[in-house]
Amino acid sequence: MKKNNFEPTFIDQLLLFLADIIDFNLTTRSFNKSFLYFAGDPSLRKHRKWLEDIMRNKRKKQKFFSTLYYLKNRKFIKYINRGNARGVTFLERGDQRLIQINAKEERMKRKEKLSNGEWIMVFFDIPEKLKSKRNTLRRRLKELEFQQLQKSIWITRYDIVDFLKKELKELEVGSFVKFLVVKEINDV
Repeated sequence: MKKNNFEPTFIDQLLLFLADIIDFNLTTRSFNKSFLYFAGDPSLRKHRKWLEDIMRNKRKKQKFFSTLYYLKNRKFIKYINRGNARGVTFLERGDQRLIQINAKEERMKRKEKLSNGEWIMVFFDIPEKLKSKRNTLRRRLKELEFQQLQKSIWITRYDIVDFLKKELKELEVGSFVKFLVVKEINDV
C-alpha cells in the first residue's frame, strides 16, 4: 500500500536542512553561525525544533554527524574553510538529490488531475551535446510520474506545468521543450 504523505529519510532531512542554511550566493555558513541564525529566523523554526531534538539525544547527535560524514564521502557535500569558520557547500550530486526530494514533495502535494480527462503532453528535442541534461529531464519526468509514449514524448494527467517550467529553467533546456494540453490519446 502506498503512503499518501511524503516522509523524507534522515539523509533527505539533513540535505533540506543544509539547503536552507547555505547562503546561495556561493558562500557558505559555518555550523555555529547557522545555529545562531536559526534563533532569529522564524521561517527556520521547523529546522530549529528538529535540530534541538537531535542535539539533546546522544545517539541522534552521533547519527547527525555520521550522516554528514557519509554525505561528504559520497560527494553530496563539501566542507569549505573560510577564515577560521568551516562551512558546507553542495556538489552536483547533492544538488540532484535535492531536486529529487523537491519532486517527491511536489508529487505528493498535487492531487488535482486535469479537468475533463485531459492530459499534459511534454515533448522535447534536446541536442546531443546536451545529452546529460536530456537524461536528467527524463529522470525528473519519471519522478513526477509522467508516462513515456516515445523516447521524447511524455504525458501525465496531473496539472504540473508550473513546477515543470521551474525545473526546465533550472536545467536550462526550456527552449527545447514544448507542452500541449491534449483532450484524448488513442492507439492507432
